[in-house]
Amino acid sequence: MRKVCLLLFLFAVVITSAIFVSCNYSDLSEGSSPDTQTINDDTTEVCSHEYGDWYITVQATCAESGLRHRTCAICGHVDEEVIDELPHEYAAAEVIQPTCTESGYTIYECINCGERTTDDYVEASGHTFTQTDTPSTCEELGHTRYECNVCGDSYDVQHEGYADHVYGEWVTDKEATCTENGLEIRTCTVCGYNDTKNTDKLNHDYDTEVISPTCTEAGYTLHTCTLCGAAYADEETEATDHDYEVIEDVSSTCKDCGYTLYECSVCGHSYKEEKAKSDEHDYGDWETVKAATCTENGLKTRICSVCGHIDADNIEKLGHEYAATIVSPTCTEQGYTVYACANCGDEYTCDYTAALGHDYVLHTAAPTCSERGYDYYECTRCTDSYIDENSYVAAAGHSYEKISVTESQDVDRSGYVHYVCSVCGGEYDEENGVYLCTAELYFEKSADGKYYIVKGFSAELTAAEISLITNVYIPSCYGGLPVKEIAENAFYQNEYIQYVKIGKNVETIGGCAFYGCSSLTSVNIPESLASFGKKAFANCTALKDIYYQAVSACDISDLSYEVFAQAGNAYSVAELIVYVSAKVTRIPQNLFNFETSGNDLKIAAIIFEEGSLCTEIGANAFTKLTSLTYLVIPNFTDIGTSAFGKIGSTVKTIVYFMGTETDWEEKFKNTSLYNNCTVYYYSESKPIDTDNVYWHYADGAITTWTTAT
Repeated sequence: MRKVCLLLFLFAVVITSAIFVSCNYSDLSEGSSPDTQTINDDTTEVCSHEYGDWYITVQATCAESGLRHRTCAICGHVDEEVIDELPHEYAAAEVIQPTCTESGYTIYECINCGERTTDDYVEASGHTFTQTDTPSTCEELGHTRYECNVCGDSYDVQHEGYADHVYGEWVTDKEATCTENGLEIRTCTVCGYNDTKNTDKLNHDYDTEVISPTCTEAGYTLHTCTLCGAAYADEETEATDHDYEVIEDVSSTCKDCGYTLYECSVCGHSYKEEKAKSDEHDYGDWETVKAATCTENGLKTRICSVCGHIDADNIEKLGHEYAATIVSPTCTEQGYTVYACANCGDEYTCDYTAALGHDYVLHTAAPTCSERGYDYYECTRCTDSYIDENSYVAAAGHSYEKISVTESQDVDRSGYVHYVCSVCGGEYDEENGVYLCTAELYFEKSADGKYYIVKGFSAELTAAEISLITNVYIPSCYGGLPVKEIAENAFYQNEYIQYVKIGKNVETIGGCAFYGCSSLTSVNIPESLASFGKKAFANCTALKDIYYQAVSACDISDLSYEVFAQAGNAYSVAELIVYVSAKVTRIPQNLFNFETSGNDLKIAAIIFEEGSLCTEIGANAFTKLTSLTYLVIPNFTDIGTSAFGKIGSTVKTIVYFMGTETDWEEKFKNTSLYNNCTVYYYSESKPIDTDNVYWHYADGAITTWTTAT
């Protein structure tokens, strides 16, 4: 702050002087000093200053210079001068005493500005130590501690080496024995350290025992220490030999080896000496297992009564014994001679002669009530004939007369009307309904007028009357024409029908014809049937018997048809049995299949009749029948894909197969039925094979040979 004031003062003086000079020395020539004054235009004079007293402009201090000035009384010039800094005026402010490690000194402070300085130093006094000694032990090293009495500072000097242990008396820790040293211990009373030393082991004290030799072991002298039980043997003598005697002698047979049993009379040791089996069997008489044929050797066997060994030998084949049968030529076929073997039936044909050709004679067939008249030619030798297509005469037609009416007295039988033709004597019965005396079916003639269609019950029947009809007989003929069709929905959801008999001329059963007949237990499918409608017998859940007689019905290509869906499902245990007539030649594709889950059939058994002609079963015909437990099937020649599907996958199925084991392996090995059933093979005569079960028909009943009497 003082510097600022001084600067401002100097600045003011400079300005004032400049003005003054400007006013009074304006005539100074260039280069003249300020002390030179021009008095007039021709004379220049130097002012001889006459200064007054000095005035303090800025007071000097200990820390900064001051400033003073004086003024000329003549010209007013100001002269300035710096005043030197003042010296500090120190006074003692604080005395610091010396310590053991640091010097002492005095602190001086200026009374004007407060600045401090140090002086008058005194050297450090140094430590005054007291010594304390801690001696060493056997466990820890000792030390000497040096501690200052003035400041308390200290340090330790460690001793070199531990002190010796201070032991107690020796104590026995383990007694010496014959085989091991003893052990003594003494313990340091200071640190607990244990010092040990061994004591010498004792000498053995032996007893002696002489052991005599036996049949198998040597004798010796045994020395045993009475103190520790240690023993050793010496003076060995050799073992004596066994004295064996024969105890048992068993001869060999072809079944078992014989042996001789020996036993030592001294020690009882025994051993068995085996003998080789005998090569001689005790065979019975030869028995024929397989008779020789013309082309193959036979087989005979005999059995050993001792070991059961079977000896087999061939029976030489017989060779053919041919007999000639001459077949004369016919009109269309050659003649020839057949040579057939009397033993095996093998045959061959030769010695052919040319066919004779037809010898036709003209005949005329007069028209009848039902058939046209025509000319025909018939061969005199073979009865072959053909009709002259241009010679037809129209049929005369029947002239039927009603002869009698028979009414039903039994709910299981239908009544009928009897007609007789007055021209040809032909007759037929027209069924007259199954409802007691008054109930009747409703028929509708086909579009071409050639047959009738069953449409259901007559519309004139009341619901109460229909509820009484439990048996339905579909006639073969009606009104002189065949009944060939059962219409769609004909008996849809009728809950009263229990029995249905379908006539022999019906070819088509329409869709849902018997759908939902929930009380129906028995129905037949006639030989004439060619096609089923969709869901024809679906939801007939009470079915127990299906008599399938359709010789060759068409395949069911669409799975949604589900003809017998849910058949037999009303029973907790499957009761439905399907009987397949011997006349049936093929089973249609998908016959008992279904598409929708939950529409499965609960069939317990499928039985093909004795003498079945069936050779083909369509794809998926019996698939998904998981409840099937009993199956009687012929030796099919054509089995469709998955024909037997999941049969046997849930319950075990017993199969009575109308063929041999070889046939079964060939036909069924690639079907699921092969692995999921127990199969019995057919045999007319009691078989020798005991590895399989065989069966046959006895009075029409299936009988297994294993249980036959």
